[in-house]
Amino acid sequence: MSYWSKNWLFEPIFDKEFKQYQILGFEQASTAHFRSFRIYPYLDHLKRQIDLLHDYLAASERIESSLKPNLIGVSLSNAELKYGDTPPIDKGLEDWMEVLAFAKMKLRGCLEIALSQYQEAEGSVEIIPIGLRGERVQDGLLFIRRLELTRVYKFELRTVRRAPSSESYRDMRTTLLDQTKTSSFTDFSELKWHYYRNERWLHGIDAFLVETSTDLPHFECVLPLVKNRLLNQA
Repeated sequence: MSYWSKNWLFEPIFDKEFKQYQILGFEQASTAHFRSFRIYPYLDHLKRQIDLLHDYLAASERIESSLKPNLIGVSLSNAELKYGDTPPIDKGLEDWMEVLAFAKMKLRGCLEIALSQYQEAEGSVEIIPIGLRGERVQDGLLFIRRLELTRVYKFELRTVRRAPSSESYRDMRTTLLDQTKTSSFTDFSELKWHYYRNERWLHGIDAFLVETSTDLPHFECVLPLVKNRLLNQA
């Protein structure tokens, strides 16, 4: 899927037919990702494009509202101003507004599909605490099991600040430690303490087993979903 730049509407040139084909291509590629449960980073990109589209729409509405009819006289009998017809909208502006309306319809449809697939995927992911837990999740281990292979991650919750502003947001950093074969008889509590003994940097005692009831993409779906859920619980 090709990402749109911030100025996609004007790059490389503005042409109504070309932009409509560009929107259709974006819709087709996005929908294919979402229907295959490849949610990230495509959902975030889609949301940014919708926010940008709203800015474009607001600007076009301001331009349209500024096209006032011409003053042609004054009615002395009732003290009212007389206006002529409103000047016609420029053809370029008209094409621009049609493209924006078309993009709004298509991107809204993509978002509906994405959120539906997200909810379905979220319902398929189960996060199970392993053994004792700390009062507050700060760092720990993730065991993401798929068939007979389990990926082992260490994670750390942190606050990230955007320079030079004082804005901040919560984030979760993950590092792959190992991949190991497991089965239905694997004792994950024992496995947890095996890695804790080897990872001295860990401050807490939290660990989670992640299992899915369907075959979901690991990096584009499962891992981001786990991050979001743990961040919401922190």
